[in-house]
Amino acid sequence: MGGRQYGSPRESDEMTFVSFDVETANRDRGSVCELGWTVVERGQIVSTESLLVKPPGDLNYFEDFNSRLHGIFPNDVSDAIDFGDGLNRFTQVLDGRLVVAHNAAFDIGAIRDGCLVAGISHPPISYLCSLVLSRRTLALVSYRLPIVASELGVPITGHHRSGDDSRVTAGVTLEIARRMNCDSIGSLASSLMVRIGVLISGQLEGVSSVARPIGGWGSGPPDPNREADPEHPLFGKVLVFTGALSMTRAEAWEWSASVGAVPQKGVTRRTDVLVVGDGFTGESIEDFASGKAKKAIDLRAKGQMIEVMTERDFIESLADLPPPASILH
Repeated sequence: MGGRQYGSPRESDEMTFVSFDVETANRDRGSVCELGWTVVERGQIVSTESLLVKPPGDLNYFEDFNSRLHGIFPNDVSDAIDFGDGLNRFTQVLDGRLVVAHNAAFDIGAIRDGCLVAGISHPPISYLCSLVLSRRTLALVSYRLPIVASELGVPITGHHRSGDDSRVTAGVTLEIARRMNCDSIGSLASSLMVRIGVLISGQLEGVSSVARPIGGWGSGPPDPNREADPEHPLFGKVLVFTGALSMTRAEAWEWSASVGAVPQKGVTRRTDVLVVGDGFTGESIEDFASGKAKKAIDLRAKGQMIEVMTERDFIESLADLPPPASILH
């Protein structure tokens, strides 16, 4: 693995990049069914495109949860081009520019996993995460893209469609750069000490894959993995789950502890993150009724910064790690 990167040799002094987003057909992130991108040249959005594709190989099936989120169904991709052809089109547009995505580990990982399933090679990609940029510059209850965009005054034309989300991601990145007085992606990364990742040879360089601890925690949460990547957004965070999840509570604890988070049973003055299950969409914590959610609201009202994540947000934040077996079936 290479050293820490805060810039790219290709970058100039101009704010030029391609923001990118994928939608997936099922819970496997390689099941890409739509690609979307927005080209930014010299600080100006010049084009936005989206492209429906057939998910690769045996990942070409849809689950209700995903279709309800983005509104894409099997018949929508029945006559679409293959994933590999769609990726080639994106690569031609990309032309070596740096990519920005909101939770880049998921979107870039989707390219890698989709290529592995399809049996094709992927282009080398340098990428930056606007979710990380947002966490470094804003104090919000959640860092989901619509909430970040609203805070920054970036217009939202839609959500959970790749073209729309890529355009909003571009707007978010440009507004953060404006507030930071940065005139290039390289200077923005440097000023916020955010690492630029690289997708090469099937690996996400700069995104650590940490071995998960063995289970068997009894009735309480496990200790955090102190050898995990300290730059992971959940490293060192005290994390609590509420509501029903698609995995057992023990598996959720195990998975979070593997990246260095500190899972706990209840919300306290030490809590940093509350993950809300039961299909919570993340639009407003006030819309979810539970004792833990109410306590988190009360503590936030007193000035404690508690970030709220949906289960999907949580799973995608751990996208470069193998999930508990229960969510694969």
